[in-house]
Amino acid sequence: MKIVVLIQARMGSSRLPGKVLLDIAGKPMIMHVADRSGQSRLINDIVVATSTNEKDDAIEAFCSKQNLKCYRGSEDDIVDRLFKAARAHRADIVLRVWGDCPLIDPFLIDKGISLFIKEEADYLNNFFPQKSFPHGFEFEVYSVHALEDIEKTTRDNFFREFPFEYIGKNKDRFKSVNLKNGRDLSQSGNFTVDYPQDVEVISSILQHFSRYKKKFGFEDVVAFCKGHKEVVERNKNLERDIEYKKQLLKRKDIGNSTVRR
Repeated sequence: MKIVVLIQARMGSSRLPGKVLLDIAGKPMIMHVADRSGQSRLINDIVVATSTNEKDDAIEAFCSKQNLKCYRGSEDDIVDRLFKAARAHRADIVLRVWGDCPLIDPFLIDKGISLFIKEEADYLNNFFPQKSFPHGFEFEVYSVHALEDIEKTTRDNFFREFPFEYIGKNKDRFKSVNLKNGRDLSQSGNFTVDYPQDVEVISSILQHFSRYKKKFGFEDVVAFCKGHKEVVERNKNLERDIEYKKQLLKRKDIGNSTVRR
């Protein structure tokens, strides 16, 4: 059974263009994502899944230089990109993470994968329908068969961009698991990178933990920020998932949806 991390990344951010290659605490953000994902005990491979847009040539060039595997597919059809990347790298299970989450937690990844396997699930996430982890620590786990099912059964652009919504709407087709934390930490801070202020927050956190040799996870980050409230205040009230929210408002057929961040 081959478990592959797919890091979803592109250069075309409207609020912070080129952010995935932005230097944060001494190295490009996408390398933080790859390095921290690579600390997982259960994954077998890491692939950056970007688009064929010429803007993303820079991502492919960076991956080549760093010996990171790279797959290029549709810019907007996320299902197509994920499924074809999984098939190209012979994955049985796909862990999807986002290129703007440089603090992604390898311990949490292993917990999610272990639960996914134990439950013989088709799909797992740690944010829908219930959010209990801090913003920036989200991930999804898919069986390649679930991705193939979505690929073959819907041409709806909204569902193909946000496949968890399709799974939520078709509960009879998929065994879906929501990984929950013991206590709700979803409001404990914003640890993803969408704005310049986010870069300041993440840099402060990474610089703090760089003093120590051991791995750190989301609970360590929350504890640090609890004692350094000035850090999380910098990006506290910035709006997230703006485009997703706009699209969601147009959908009358979607029930109790939530946002990834």
